[in-house]
Amino acid sequence: SEMCIRDRYFINKKNEIEANEYLVKFSQLIRSNLDTIKDNSTSLVNEFYRLELYLSLEKLRFGEKLSYSFFLDPNLLAEKNSIPVMLLQPFVENAIIHGILPKEEGGKIDIIALKTSYKECKIIIKDNGVGYDLTNKNKSHKSISIDFTSQRIDLLSKVKNALFSFKITDRYLSEKTKGTIVTFILPIYK
Repeated sequence: SEMCIRDRYFINKKNEIEANEYLVKFSQLIRSNLDTIKDNSTSLVNEFYRLELYLSLEKLRFGEKLSYSFFLDPNLLAEKNSIPVMLLQPFVENAIIHGILPKEEGGKIDIIALKTSYKECKIIIKDNGVGYDLTNKNKSHKSISIDFTSQRIDLLSKVKNALFSFKITDRYLSEKTKGTIVTFILPIYK
Protein backbone atom coordinates (compact mmCIF):
# COMPACT_ATOMS: atom_id res chain seq x y z
CA SER A 1 0.00 0.00 0.00
CA GLU A 2 0.99 3.65 -0.35
CA MET A 3 1.46 3.99 3.43
CA CYS A 4 3.85 1.02 3.55
CA ILE A 5 5.92 2.39 0.66
CA ARG A 6 6.18 5.81 2.32
CA ASP A 7 7.08 4.22 5.67
CA ARG A 8 9.76 2.01 4.12
CA TYR A 9 11.25 5.03 2.31
CA PHE A 10 11.27 7.04 5.54
CA ILE A 11 12.92 4.22 7.50
CA ASN A 12 15.57 3.68 4.83
CA LYS A 13 16.47 7.39 4.79
CA LYS A 14 16.68 7.97 8.56
CA ASN A 15 19.21 6.87 11.12
CA GLU A 16 18.66 3.82 13.29
CA ILE A 17 17.38 5.73 16.35
CA GLU A 18 14.82 7.76 14.37
CA ALA A 19 13.72 4.69 12.40
CA ASN A 20 13.30 2.71 15.62
CA GLU A 21 11.24 5.52 17.21
CA TYR A 22 9.08 5.63 14.10
CA LEU A 23 8.46 1.87 14.13
CA VAL A 24 7.55 1.87 17.85
CA LYS A 25 5.03 4.70 17.39
CA PHE A 26 3.66 3.14 14.22
CA SER A 27 3.08 -0.19 15.97
CA GLN A 28 1.37 1.62 18.89
CA LEU A 29 -0.94 3.38 16.44
CA ILE A 30 -1.79 0.14 14.64
CA ARG A 31 -2.43 -1.64 17.95
CA SER A 32 -4.62 1.22 19.17
CA ASN A 33 -6.60 1.25 15.90
CA LEU A 34 -7.08 -2.52 16.05
CA ASP A 35 -8.36 -2.23 19.61
CA THR A 36 -11.15 0.07 18.40
CA ILE A 37 -12.30 -1.97 15.40
CA LYS A 38 -14.94 -3.76 17.44
CA ASP A 39 -16.25 -0.50 18.92
CA ASN A 40 -18.48 2.11 17.34
CA SER A 41 -17.45 4.76 19.84
CA THR A 42 -14.48 5.78 21.93
CA SER A 43 -13.64 8.32 24.60
CA LEU A 44 -12.27 11.69 23.56
CA VAL A 45 -9.14 10.88 25.56
CA ASN A 46 -8.54 7.74 23.49
CA GLU A 47 -9.31 9.53 20.23
CA PHE A 48 -6.87 12.33 21.11
CA TYR A 49 -4.26 9.70 22.06
CA ARG A 50 -4.57 8.09 18.62
CA LEU A 51 -4.42 11.46 16.89
CA GLU A 52 -1.31 12.41 18.86
CA LEU A 53 0.36 9.14 17.85
CA TYR A 54 -0.55 9.75 14.22
CA LEU A 55 0.68 13.36 14.27
CA SER A 56 3.90 12.41 16.07
CA LEU A 57 4.62 9.94 13.23
CA GLU A 58 3.99 12.62 10.62
CA LYS A 59 6.16 15.03 12.61
CA LEU A 60 9.02 12.51 12.46
CA ARG A 61 8.58 12.37 8.68
CA PHE A 62 8.13 16.08 7.98
CA GLY A 63 10.12 17.67 10.81
CA GLU A 64 9.83 21.43 11.17
CA LYS A 65 7.33 21.59 8.31
CA LEU A 66 4.62 20.34 10.68
CA SER A 67 3.62 21.40 14.17
CA TYR A 68 0.47 20.69 16.12
CA SER A 69 -1.33 21.30 19.39
CA PHE A 70 -4.23 19.79 21.33
CA PHE A 71 -6.69 21.31 23.74
CA LEU A 72 -9.19 19.06 25.51
CA ASP A 73 -11.70 20.85 27.71
CA PRO A 74 -11.26 19.47 31.27
CA ASN A 75 -15.05 19.02 31.40
CA LEU A 76 -14.71 16.37 28.68
CA LEU A 77 -12.04 14.26 30.39
CA ALA A 78 -14.44 11.70 31.83
CA GLU A 79 -14.00 8.30 30.18
CA LYS A 80 -17.78 7.98 29.83
CA ASN A 81 -17.94 10.76 27.26
CA SER A 82 -17.90 8.95 23.91
CA ILE A 83 -17.67 10.01 20.30
CA PRO A 84 -17.76 7.96 17.09
CA VAL A 85 -14.48 6.13 16.55
CA MET A 86 -12.05 7.30 13.81
CA LEU A 87 -14.18 10.32 12.94
CA LEU A 88 -11.45 12.96 13.16
CA GLN A 89 -8.33 11.29 11.74
CA PRO A 90 -9.23 11.60 8.01
CA PHE A 91 -9.61 15.36 8.42
CA VAL A 92 -6.29 15.67 10.25
CA GLU A 93 -4.67 13.71 7.42
CA ASN A 94 -6.34 15.98 4.84
CA ALA A 95 -5.06 19.04 6.72
CA ILE A 96 -1.51 17.71 6.39
CA ILE A 97 -1.66 16.50 2.81
CA HIS A 98 -3.82 19.19 1.21
CA GLY A 99 -3.22 22.13 3.53
CA ILE A 100 0.23 22.11 5.06
CA LEU A 101 2.48 20.11 2.72
CA PRO A 102 1.73 22.33 -0.31
CA LYS A 103 2.97 25.35 1.69
CA GLU A 104 6.62 26.23 1.26
CA GLU A 105 7.12 27.15 4.93
CA GLY A 106 4.98 24.45 6.53
CA GLY A 107 2.25 24.96 9.07
CA LYS A 108 0.34 24.00 12.18
CA ILE A 109 -2.72 21.97 13.08
CA ASP A 110 -4.73 22.74 16.23
CA ILE A 111 -7.24 20.20 17.53
CA ILE A 112 -9.66 21.58 20.09
CA ALA A 113 -12.50 19.88 21.96
CA LEU A 114 -14.92 22.07 23.92
CA LYS A 115 -17.97 21.18 25.97
CA THR A 116 -20.69 23.50 24.69
CA SER A 117 -23.54 22.19 26.85
CA TYR A 118 -24.22 19.31 29.21
CA LYS A 119 -25.13 17.10 26.22
CA GLU A 120 -23.02 18.47 23.39
CA CYS A 121 -19.40 19.14 22.43
CA LYS A 122 -17.63 20.92 19.61
CA ILE A 123 -14.44 19.57 18.06
CA ILE A 124 -12.40 21.87 15.85
CA ILE A 125 -9.56 20.90 13.54
CA LYS A 126 -7.87 24.10 12.43
CA ASP A 127 -4.86 24.42 10.15
CA ASN A 128 -2.96 27.34 8.65
CA GLY A 129 -2.45 25.60 5.33
CA VAL A 130 -3.29 26.83 1.84
CA GLY A 131 -7.03 26.95 2.54
CA TYR A 132 -10.04 24.85 1.63
CA ASP A 133 -11.14 26.68 -1.50
CA LEU A 134 -7.63 26.67 -2.97
CA THR A 135 -7.12 22.97 -2.36
CA ASN A 136 -10.42 22.14 -4.07
CA LYS A 137 -10.18 24.37 -7.18
CA ASN A 138 -8.57 21.75 -9.37
CA LYS A 139 -10.44 18.71 -8.07
CA SER A 140 -13.06 17.25 -10.38
CA HIS A 141 -14.46 14.98 -7.64
CA LYS A 142 -15.48 15.45 -4.03
CA SER A 143 -13.32 14.07 -1.27
CA ILE A 144 -14.15 10.48 -0.35
CA SER A 145 -13.63 11.27 3.33
CA ILE A 146 -16.13 14.15 3.15
CA ASP A 147 -18.75 11.98 1.42
CA PHE A 148 -18.19 9.10 3.81
CA THR A 149 -18.34 11.37 6.88
CA SER A 150 -21.55 13.03 5.63
CA GLN A 151 -23.20 9.63 5.24
CA ARG A 152 -21.88 8.47 8.60
CA ILE A 153 -23.08 11.65 10.37
CA ASP A 154 -26.57 11.26 8.82
CA LEU A 155 -26.74 7.63 9.91
CA LEU A 156 -25.51 8.40 13.44
CA SER A 157 -28.09 11.17 13.80
CA LYS A 158 -30.87 8.71 12.92
CA VAL A 159 -29.59 5.78 14.98
CA LYS A 160 -28.76 7.83 18.09
CA ASN A 161 -31.74 10.16 17.63
CA ALA A 162 -29.40 13.10 18.24
CA LEU A 163 -27.86 15.81 16.13
CA PHE A 164 -24.40 15.10 14.72
CA SER A 165 -23.00 17.65 12.28
CA PHE A 166 -19.81 18.88 10.69
CA LYS A 167 -18.80 21.69 8.38
CA ILE A 168 -15.66 22.73 6.55
CA THR A 169 -14.84 26.40 6.07
CA ASP A 170 -11.95 28.39 4.73
CA ARG A 171 -10.32 30.38 7.54
CA TYR A 172 -10.13 33.44 5.32
CA LEU A 173 -13.92 33.83 5.53
CA SER A 174 -13.92 34.25 9.32
CA GLU A 175 -10.34 35.12 10.29
CA LYS A 176 -8.85 36.73 7.17
CA THR A 177 -5.96 34.26 7.24
CA LYS A 178 -5.13 31.18 5.20
CA GLY A 179 -6.17 27.76 6.36
CA THR A 180 -9.13 25.48 6.92
CA ILE A 181 -11.46 24.86 9.85
CA VAL A 182 -13.40 21.63 10.27
CA THR A 183 -16.02 21.85 13.01
CA PHE A 184 -17.88 18.87 14.45
CA ILE A 185 -20.89 19.27 16.73
CA LEU A 186 -21.42 16.00 18.55
CA PRO A 187 -23.77 14.86 21.28
CA ILE A 188 -22.11 13.52 24.37
CA TYR A 189 -23.40 10.04 24.96
CA LYS A 190 -22.48 7.27 27.30
